[in-house]
Amino acid sequence: MIVRRPYAPVIALGLGAAALVAAVMIAAATTPSWLDGRLFAFAIALTIAAGAGAALFLTERRRSAAEIILQNTIDSLGHGIAIFAVGRLVGWNQSFVELLALAPDALAAGRPAAEIEGSENARANALLADLSAQAQRARQSGQPIVVERPRPDGSLIALRYTAHAADGFTIAVTDITASRRADDYLRHAQKMEALGQMTGGIAHDFNNLLTVVILNLDYLANDPSIVDKQGRRLRLALDAAFRGSKVVRQLLAFARKQALEPEIVVFAEIMPGLVELVRRAVGDAVEVAYVGNPDAWHAVLDPLQLEAAILNVALNAAAAMPNGGKLTIELANVLLDDAYAARHPEMTPGQYVLVALSDTGAGMPADIVARAFDPFFTTRPAGQGSGLGLSMVYGFVTQSGGHIKIYSEPGHGTTVKLYFKRSLDDAATQPASRPAAPAVVSPTILVVEDDDNLRATVTATLKELGYTVLNAPNGSAALMLLESSDRVDLLFSDVVMPGPVSSGALVQTARDLQPTIKILFTSGYTQNAIVHHGRLASDAAFLSKPYRKTQLADKIRDVLAAKPA
Repeated sequence: MIVRRPYAPVIALGLGAAALVAAVMIAAATTPSWLDGRLFAFAIALTIAAGAGAALFLTERRRSAAEIILQNTIDSLGHGIAIFAVGRLVGWNQSFVELLALAPDALAAGRPAAEIEGSENARANALLADLSAQAQRARQSGQPIVVERPRPDGSLIALRYTAHAADGFTIAVTDITASRRADDYLRHAQKMEALGQMTGGIAHDFNNLLTVVILNLDYLANDPSIVDKQGRRLRLALDAAFRGSKVVRQLLAFARKQALEPEIVVFAEIMPGLVELVRRAVGDAVEVAYVGNPDAWHAVLDPLQLEAAILNVALNAAAAMPNGGKLTIELANVLLDDAYAARHPEMTPGQYVLVALSDTGAGMPADIVARAFDPFFTTRPAGQGSGLGLSMVYGFVTQSGGHIKIYSEPGHGTTVKLYFKRSLDDAATQPASRPAAPAVVSPTILVVEDDDNLRATVTATLKELGYTVLNAPNGSAALMLLESSDRVDLLFSDVVMPGPVSSGALVQTARDLQPTIKILFTSGYTQNAIVHHGRLASDAAFLSKPYRKTQLADKIRDVLAAKPA
């Protein structure tokens, strides 16, 4: 409130007294008729007094109206305002009281700043205990001073101290919880995006190397003379290559660049089987309880990645309970409202299917929870964890349009909540059956791959499978081969293409030159028009690197046998 000082009545009384004195003096003057003169003088004096009083009354009303407008304006602000002059409080608004959670009688007109500080010191959360010192800092620095303070409810406020030209200062209070949360989310998103770019680039190059290794090991594994002598070494080498490919898949999942194959998932049907899988994975020392929901909504997801995500979270929970404990898996329908979305800018409000996994383990402090999704971060001893499990889960959930949240306190266990956007389509899709063997005899395949070693290896492998093979290191060379060839049955191209001809432009021109050509893409780093938000385009076939000879053979056969769109 603004303190009002009743100056106008005092001034009015003074002017009235002056008018009466003037009237007496005039009345005492010599006139032709002393009575008429006195009456005349009194009339003049009363007229002057009445006019002055009316003017002052109007002035006071205007000043009072202006004060009301000013007070209403200050009260309408979302910021708290308090004004001090000569060390005393002269004005404030209701937001100041509410933001600082002050008692109703904490502020009073004319109350000294020192007295307010003293009363604040008695509170557990003294937000104004040093207001005089902060005001002095602002005066000495010649610019406003901003101090951030936490409130008992966990929110954050900023107090801005501004010194006046005269002896006084103003305190402005702002709730900065939402803006700080948005800043923290932006920093986190930028960090995750940078990590995603780095890991995605590594995965792309590593997948090329692994594909060369795996295909050549497959070739050696078909030579009986080598298998008889070095069969164990071949199996060990292949196993290591496959474990390397698993690490790459986890990196791609975190980077949200893995190729998903989504379908409508009926949670009420698949969760009992997943729970049994979890029971076998975590062992007898951990009791697994399931709280299902037969009316759970559906969601569009890659079911294999969903299974991997739940297993990853469950295995992390089991690791947090080395001496045994309980893992509770819950399935529920939830509505995340605008208020929740405001606290988590990465998600949108709406209807979600919730899968929550809660353990009775050691729990985690806040700083560990903040880093839980970072790739390669782990609290396990060296050699007992890659630190990619939860990062893979994070990537899969966010790539699927969902939301993931960890709640944990030291000594009180951990809950990981996976939210998946509800699908309004109730018809569950079934995976397509494998097409019959190709009718084409000795089809011609054009391999387009910029990695020389991989291109040579794939070319040799396809020739072993009985195909006629052409190969090109880039899109420009591939176009020349297409123009000079009578028939190319299948274009097998890497997604990421160097040079002026992109993979998309290559496909378009290939279809113009040879309308019946089939297309098969491959990549370890899918960030282009072929994969839209992690989902394969409806008319594009895709083979993820690295792959084995049998996987390559099956995929080539399927694409060649597929009917034209």
